[in-house]
Amino acid sequence: MVFPQSLKGIAALFLIAKCGVALTPKMQTIKDISVGVGEQLPSGWVGLGARSQAMGGTLAASTIDGTALFANPAQLTSVRRTEILGSLAMSRIRGTADTGNPVTTSELSATGTALNSLVVSAPYPVYRGGFTFALGYARPSDYGQRMNRAGIVTLQGQVFRQSDILRQEGGLSHYAMGFGVEVAPTTSMGLSLRWQHGSVDVRRDITLVAQGLALPDSLVGRYRQHNSIDGLGVVLGTHTVLPAGFQMGLSVSTPTRYTLDGTWGDEYHEAIGANVYHYDYLENKLKYKIRSPWEFGAGLTWTTYALTLATDVWYADWQQARFDGSPYGASSGIDPDTFFETRYRSSLRWHIGGEFLVPVVNTYVRAGYWTGTEPFRGPLLDSGEALTVAGPSKAYSFGAGWLIDRVFALDAAVVFRTGRMGTAQSVEKTGDRRFSVSAAFRM
Repeated sequence: MVFPQSLKGIAALFLIAKCGVALTPKMQTIKDISVGVGEQLPSGWVGLGARSQAMGGTLAASTIDGTALFANPAQLTSVRRTEILGSLAMSRIRGTADTGNPVTTSELSATGTALNSLVVSAPYPVYRGGFTFALGYARPSDYGQRMNRAGIVTLQGQVFRQSDILRQEGGLSHYAMGFGVEVAPTTSMGLSLRWQHGSVDVRRDITLVAQGLALPDSLVGRYRQHNSIDGLGVVLGTHTVLPAGFQMGLSVSTPTRYTLDGTWGDEYHEAIGANVYHYDYLENKLKYKIRSPWEFGAGLTWTTYALTLATDVWYADWQQARFDGSPYGASSGIDPDTFFETRYRSSLRWHIGGEFLVPVVNTYVRAGYWTGTEPFRGPLLDSGEALTVAGPSKAYSFGAGWLIDRVFALDAAVVFRTGRMGTAQSVEKTGDRRFSVSAAFRM
């Protein structure tokens, strides 16, 4: 299907930029959609369990419950009795955009509630040492972006008044089974097999009105995308008890090969002077694979009778990610073989936290902090603009925990997280407030 050449410069702007989703210009023919990893593999890291979240998200060497299955399965040996653990997370997500010149500030927010984890851990009697098997579900990351970019912007040399609303919903759940085994009095090793499954829905509604014309050109459009995501990977871990109350944990996650299968489509009205064009909704199918990089984690914990201090570092080099089956059309001008090398970078996440037992009220008081670099470094797919601001994400956390009759543990945490991304024309600020509750029954 051939479209008017006058569409050039307006429909070409109908794109999803940061997430890596981009529609090619409509003025010639319908082309393939371009999909990048930024949208499909969520970077909205949440954490696992209220105790860990309250302690700044530390996991590699400080976990004492079944959530170790997902981060460092070697620590499953710290579960000495059969345990059933569940966590619930409630969040409020906010996105604020400062757009254009003069600056216009717009904000969108949303709330949500989801099961964060559910794990059953069962120690098995052995002749020497310890062996614990675990089976569980977790949702350590979410899709939850909300953004409204509104204001006067310059795109491809032309001035527009823009209203650009983006909503993203969904999640990537982890289903895992694994074990931890004591191979020496002070050393444990573990392995877990992790299947990831989830989906993401993207909605974008945009209005662009050219400025300075007697009959301004305009575009009113909507874009929809749904993707199902599946992946399989393995987590290996070790945990060592050191002298003077120290413990060390190491974790390695093998590359996960994700299969993305979905649909996308758009429709819009375009006014060119006195002429109005309508383009009906067209749905297209897309399927491809992404191989994620290796991820490495290391943690150190120091524990006394009433005090525990912990720190973690997690690293992944996203320049090593690869496509298997290109999601890009030949006319897109994007080379899938070098996509991650040119637009992504290594990601480093650092966590620190602690807990203190208040004996009088038998309450654990916790606090923590984490910060992490975003893997996407630009330029944006739609406009080619360089990123002037690209993170990092930061979070502060607080919480408390109680052990009741030595068989029931109740933990609560609140996390405040912020992030930033910007170009010369727009600065996007994201933030969320998340409240988590965990309960564990130990038989």
